[in-house]
Amino acid sequence: MALARVLLIAATLAMLSGKAWALDLGLTPSHVYSLWTNINRTVIECVNLTVKDTTIVSGVKAMATKKFTGKKPADVLALALHVEGLWNTLRIQSDLPPTLQAIAPESMTTPTDVYLESSKILASSVEWIIGNTDSSHLVAGYFVRHTFKDKTPSDVYALVDLAQRRMQFAFDHSGLATQSGEGSGQ
Repeated sequence: MALARVLLIAATLAMLSGKAWALDLGLTPSHVYSLWTNINRTVIECVNLTVKDTTIVSGVKAMATKKFTGKKPADVLALALHVEGLWNTLRIQSDLPPTLQAIAPESMTTPTDVYLESSKILASSVEWIIGNTDSSHLVAGYFVRHTFKDKTPSDVYALVDLAQRRMQFAFDHSGLATQSGEGSGQ
């Protein structure tokens, strides 16, 4: 029941992220950074569930962010859509439907647009975790509200990049099939 509510909220937010609505909720890169902190936690859990080689799991956990400068919200959204494609590959393999992806980023992309798409990615990754665990799984830890200040799109991009590198590393070293996110749910 709680999952249904989370997915309903994520779907509603995703619909509102379309340019036709042009709704700006006043969200900042710091808000988006919080979501990607949580998404990286889901990536680590995904690796724990799918990769049996502890060396690979340790390597993925040890990965650190890289430094980026000059990134814009559209850059963050483009990379986030790639990560969503990787999640969609996993969802399809687990008999879950792929999520619908946002339209390609535009120059007018705002942090609100990125936040709404990232919320959908977080909800769908938690749904994947729930569907791939044998026991009841508490999900509140994936929806932690962090208080970050003064984050930039480049800071957010670094966390999205970290999630992408972690997932790709797990795909490359675990035998999981991947399409590198291309064509998955788009």
